[in-house]
Amino acid sequence: KGEKYIYRHPGERSGDVVNRMKEAIALKTAKRLGIDDTLLYVDEEHGWKLSRFITVTEDFDFSNKKHAAMLAKHIKTLNESGETLGFNFNYEEEVVKLIDIVKGKNKSKYKLMMGVKNKLRPAFDILKRDPWPMGMCHNDIYEPNLLVEGDKLYLIDWEFAGDSDIGFDICKVFASVTPEYEELDEWLSLYYDHEISKTEKLHLIACAAIIYYYWYIWGLYADENGENVTEYLPLWHDRMDHYLSMMKENGGK
Repeated sequence: KGEKYIYRHPGERSGDVVNRMKEAIALKTAKRLGIDDTLLYVDEEHGWKLSRFITVTEDFDFSNKKHAAMLAKHIKTLNESGETLGFNFNYEEEVVKLIDIVKGKNKSKYKLMMGVKNKLRPAFDILKRDPWPMGMCHNDIYEPNLLVEGDKLYLIDWEFAGDSDIGFDICKVFASVTPEYEELDEWLSLYYDHEISKTEKLHLIACAAIIYYYWYIWGLYADENGENVTEYLPLWHDRMDHYLSMMKENGGK
């Protein structure tokens, strides 16, 4: 009837890392909260999904303060809703799953993964010393999942959603821009309406390092399974190192 739609058919190996029943719960919650009201139908067993087509008027750009503010508003809506999904997305455990899958296939890649894993221990220690509230998080906030249509932003694709430390979503307000430490307040003011403490900043820096650690490990796993993500691996690794260095320079050990 003159309308456009998007159909998503899951990839063959997506079941290794995505639980479709859990994804469906997250999709329906995000729709109810107005964060992503594109969903029309999702099959909870197979992951077949039908959504409204969004006419993107401009590409999302993390360095664009207007776009970043729109994202911060969605994250705040999610956090202030108090929504939980009843299942976790634990970055530390999810990385172990990916490493175990690769272990039996490629010993050299497994050794590389373990070397990186050891570097992230201090970041996880910070989060354990300074526990934040757990809440529903998207956990996959990057450009392809952010659709700008006029003055509206849609945060789509909730495949990795789960209850996590809310800092993992909050840090994405700045994480892709890789600012210097002195510039963090400027970005975090888009989310917070109070002065951000050093402890809060350290927590979010650790979250940013862990996020890019996860995606770097995921990239090595995906590469092992024939997905063409090679161009992203250096980017994720560099961002991980950027935040690890910032963390160590500002009180993280």
